[in-house]
Amino acid sequence: MNRGFLSSLFDISFRNLITPRIIRFLYVLVIIGIGIGALIGVIAGLVSLAEEPLAGVVILVAVPVASLMYLIYARVGLEIVIALFHVMQNTSELVRVGGGRPATSGTFVAPSVATGPPAAASAPPSAGGQPGEPGWHPDPQGKARLRYWDGSAWTEHTSD
Repeated sequence: MNRGFLSSLFDISFRNLITPRIIRFLYVLVIIGIGIGALIGVIAGLVSLAEEPLAGVVILVAVPVASLMYLIYARVGLEIVIALFHVMQNTSELVRVGGGRPATSGTFVAPSVATGPPAAASAPPSAGGQPGEPGWHPDPQGKARLRYWDGSAWTEHTSD
């Protein structure tokens, strides 16, 4: 459910997140703030250049370097935030598709997926005791939780 910005802002359950929507705006604010700080630093360096030439040169060199370092730090921090949101979205999708379940201890327990998402339920066995339809079924050898049946034989693909 994609709600409006204000309704998401006051969503006390945190089901609708606003950070991914405003991260670009926050980065622009950071760039503007660093730019204003750099401009003030350069002006201070130019003013002190007349009174203390060495201090003025140091300030004029240090301000752009510090500004660049702050910009890199801010960018990396915001990228980490976005990466965490991508992890959350991917985990939610894995739970939805793969049938994972949250553990009682609060830790996420996902199904092991080796080569594809296993189906939650298996097809009824055919007359010969083998599954009728291709798909993920309980491993008859007991070596894995699920094994893939291609419709005629068990494959080497397992969920563990």
